[in-house]
Amino acid sequence: MSDLPVSRREFQKTVALGGAAASVGGTAAAAASGTGQPAAAGRSPVQAEKPADPPAPPEEPRPLRIEEHLLEAVLIRYPSEQLTPEIQKSILSELRTDLYRSVVLSSFPLENAHEPAPVFAAWRSDLPELLQRDRQQRQAD
Repeated sequence: MSDLPVSRREFQKTVALGGAAASVGGTAAAAASGTGQPAAAGRSPVQAEKPADPPAPPEEPRPLRIEEHLLEAVLIRYPSEQLTPEIQKSILSELRTDLYRSVVLSSFPLENAHEPAPVFAAWRSDLPELLQRDRQQRQAD
């Protein structure tokens, strides 16, 4: 690593100074032209004032919602010709419902002491016999 001509720290300093110089140079040219916009390279400040027709921005696809991502995961994991667009719409609506339910359930604050009302106890078939023996021993003592 030491055989590199420039150390990482020196490289970072150079990049930082270059970026700062570019931003200062652009603002200085903008201040000189009086437009508030930096002058384009190779143009005079007068030519830079004429706004060029901005190119039409490419239409960006809207970001997918989480249920759409989940539907894609289902379609990738379980490919089938039976998954028609109508069935996919019903799956999507079920995913939305499940996500809504999860939001509602997770919004309810719980503490460690919260537990369900019924408590599980294993049933032993020989328990009545043990209780009867225990009672008999107590009576004998």
